[in-house]
Amino acid sequence: MRLSIFIKQNMELILQEWEDFARIIQPVHRTMDVIELRDHAEEMLCEIADDLERPRTERERIERSQGRNAPVHDGQSPAQIHANLRLRSGFTIDQLVAEYRALRTSVLHLWFQCSKIVNWLEIEDIMRFNDAVDQALNESVVQYSKMERQAQDIFIGILGHDIRTPLNAISIGAEMLMRTE
Repeated sequence: MRLSIFIKQNMELILQEWEDFARIIQPVHRTMDVIELRDHAEEMLCEIADDLERPRTERERIERSQGRNAPVHDGQSPAQIHANLRLRSGFTIDQLVAEYRALRTSVLHLWFQCSKIVNWLEIEDIMRFNDAVDQALNESVVQYSKMERQAQDIFIGILGHDIRTPLNAISIGAEMLMRTE
């Protein structure tokens, strides 16, 4: 059975494994519901399965292996949205990466249980699946890092603004003390 077909036919089983893993690693200060735990996993898996079904030319394969020719989205990809929501939920970058590692392992493990690899097309499916998961992981990490930098910049801006007023008062007070006998 081709991997794309397996993913589409076993979506609920794969999503349940994703959810179970996300529940284990979720931040201790939060209790997330099913919708939050499965956040955009189905959309990512559908995108991956669709990508597996599309034929690739040799040029596309080379470009993809070099990080070019990624899927085009109107706005943010499901992986980027997932990264935004995980950052807001308190997940660390390590936890985000662990989710993708678990997704890859779960899908391949479940597929191997149902289907023995017998031909080159199925081996190619594995390579393309790994490429698609890596692409989604890359999009998530880039988005997570971007959002984290923005939050740091805002924090530093607020901190600088809030400290400026008390420092000015101290500076004026020190200057007044130095002028008086």
